[in-house]
Amino acid sequence: MLKNGLVPSVFFRCPGLVFGRAVSEKLLSYGLISVGSDAWLA
Repeated sequence: MLKNGLVPSVFFRCPGLVFGRAVSEKLLSYGLISVGSDAWLA
């Protein structure tokens, strides 16, 4: 993606919109923001 000039999103949607604290912390360590079912992106 980067090679072709596309920048990936920092948001990550977990399958089923369900994740725990450990997954959330791991995603943050990668620089990603977990998006759950209660998130409102506008």
